[in-house]
Amino acid sequence: RVGLLPKKARGEEEEEAAASRKNTMKPKDPKRDTSVTFEEMKRLMRVYGPIKALRNRASKDTGKAAKPESIRRKFYRWFPDFAERFAKASEGWFMPNAGHEQEMQYRESMRKIDQDILVKKRNDKRYSYRGARQSGNYAVAGYGMPSPYISYNIMDKRI
Repeated sequence: RVGLLPKKARGEEEEEAAASRKNTMKPKDPKRDTSVTFEEMKRLMRVYGPIKALRNRASKDTGKAAKPESIRRKFYRWFPDFAERFAKASEGWFMPNAGHEQEMQYRESMRKIDQDILVKKRNDKRYSYRGARQSGNYAVAGYGMPSPYISYNIMDKRI
């Protein structure tokens, strides 16, 4: 009985295949300029560096070569506004619109700002925990964390 079903026309099969491909293919990201070659990405990263301060993280893959896709992702993290800040020169490589020195100063200032934010975050976290531990106010909420709903101050009447 299966042989009695009508066969699909060739055009219908191609339309179904195209529809299934459309759902599985990644859409192009309009923010990212895909005309940048992999070698140019590595050059720009080497010359200009990151826009954020480097974190003290131990690498899982010490000694291993980074995957190209990983480097591409890192490039777009380091150059989030690449299309606005860089233009392609006639020689084929990308140059900053504002000039090399200005781009270096901009990135250095952004790293300094990010470093200041990071230091503040670390100090806030360090001193907020230390204050709770040193004063003898051990957490009731569990996991060694003070509860935000309970006042541990003896002079406070909210208990």
